[in-house]
Amino acid sequence: MITIKCNNSERKSVKFFNNGNTILVFALEDGEYWFSIGNGYTTLNGAKKAAVKKMAKYGYTFDDNEMKNLEIK
Repeated sequence: MITIKCNNSERKSVKFFNNGNTILVFALEDGEYWFSIGNGYTTLNGAKKAAVKKMAKYGYTFDDNEMKNLEIK
C-alpha cells in the first residue's frame, strides 16, 4: 500500500492497494477511509489517472513528480 497526500490539503490523501490482479484506490480524510475511487484498475497508470481526475473534482491536487514516480509492488 502506498499513500500520497494532496499538496493543497493536509487532511486529504489517496491510498493505492495492489489486490493481486487489480489496483484499488481509496480517498482518505485524516488517514481514514473517505470513499473508493472506481472499482479497481488493471494498470497503475489507470489508477493514477483516475485518482488525479476524481480528486480534482473536489479541488484537490497532487505533486506531479510524486504521482509520476509512484510504484507499488
